[in-house]
Amino acid sequence: PRHERQPRRSSSARAAHSRQRGGGGVTAVGHRHDPVTIADRRELPFFMVYTRAVEAIREHTAGPRRVRTIGFYGLLCQLANEQRNIGQQRRVRYSYDLLAARGGVSKGNIAKMLTCLEQAGVLRRETQPDPERGGSISIAHLLIHEHSFIAVTVPMADRLAAPRDGGHLLRDLGLIVVLLEFCVRQGPEGTWTQAQVTRSQIAEH
Repeated sequence: PRHERQPRRSSSARAAHSRQRGGGGVTAVGHRHDPVTIADRRELPFFMVYTRAVEAIREHTAGPRRVRTIGFYGLLCQLANEQRNIGQQRRVRYSYDLLAARGGVSKGNIAKMLTCLEQAGVLRRETQPDPERGGSISIAHLLIHEHSFIAVTVPMADRLAAPRDGGHLLRDLGLIVVLLEFCVRQGPEGTWTQAQVTRSQIAEH
C-alpha cells in the first residue's frame, strides 16, 4: 500500500511487500513468517490517527471487526481534519447518513461502531441545538490526541474510498493504519519511515 501540532498535514504511506530473490527471478514473499517491509512516505496533506486510540480499539474488538473499527476511527479522524475549523481535529459533526455514505456501510453498522468506540474510551457523543437550522446536531468528540500518531495521507484515503473491485474502505483503511503503526513503533521519533514485520504479526493486529 501505498502529528495536533500541525493540523494541515495528513501521512502518505505506501506499504510495499518486500521481495526476495529465488532461482533466477524475483518472487514475492509468500510465507506468513517471512519478513515484509512497510515503507511510510510522509507526504502532505495528512491527517493524524493516534496510536493510543488504536491500542484502545484493539483491546475492545477482535477478528475482522477490529480492523474495520480501526478504519472507521480513521475515517472520523479524516472528517475531523476536514472540519478542523470547528474543533482542531478534536470534534466531528456527523450524521448517520454522512457516516454511512463515507464508510460504505449500513447505518446499523455505524451505530455499532460508534458504541464500540465509546466503550473503548476514544470517543464521546453529544447532541447540541442547531440555532441556524433548528433541531439538533450530533458531535463526536475524539478524546485521545496526545503522544505518537499515525499519519495517513488524504490522497491515499481518497483513493481507498474510490470504487474498485474487492475494495472495502473501512477494512482497507484499517489495514493501512495497522501497517503504518508498525513504522511508528519500530523507529525512533522523527524517523518513522520503515518497519520489518511478518504477515502473522499483521494478522494479530
